[in-house]
Amino acid sequence: MSTQSMMLIPFDTLAFANKLKEAGLEPKIAEAQAELQAAVMAELTTSQLATKKDIQEIKLGIQELRLELLIKLGGVIVVCSTILGTILSVVMKAH
Repeated sequence: MSTQSMMLIPFDTLAFANKLKEAGLEPKIAEAQAELQAAVMAELTTSQLATKKDIQEIKLGIQELRLELLIKLGGVIVVCSTILGTILSVVMKAH
């Protein structure tokens, strides 16, 4: 039952197969079912769950995006302030 060693979440194939045997399944069927269940869990564990490293990388990416947005927003504020100042200057000279 080698699939268990690949998984991040422990799965006891022997205990699973024994429960199936106790429920009345033939030993070969119970063992095959345990192997298949372990393989499914290993696939889900390794390909679809985020690791701590994945989450840290996502958080870092979000922080970088926040900084980039803050810088761009600051630039927009400076440009808008300049435009507003120019408009006010032109309006005040016209009066």
